[in-house]
Amino acid sequence: MLSSVDLRLVAICLAILGAVGLALGTQFQNDAVSEREGAATARPGALSLRQLFKLIRHPRWISGMALIMLALILQLGALS
Repeated sequence: MLSSVDLRLVAICLAILGAVGLALGTQFQNDAVSEREGAATARPGALSLRQLFKLIRHPRWISGMALIMLALILQLGALS
């Protein structure tokens, strides 16, 4: 059986891995948004529905979302 110190060490490692996953996933999604077509919109930072659907299918955006979901699982594991 793991001692409480061992469990805290595991939780800290999971939290660190989760933080790295969140940072990388966010960077991947930001890169995908920056690459989108027609970056000049009526309002800076606004997306049309067509641009949003194209973004959701972008491989880099999808990999960013997968990393964020994995990071959330790691963070929940650290909390438990």
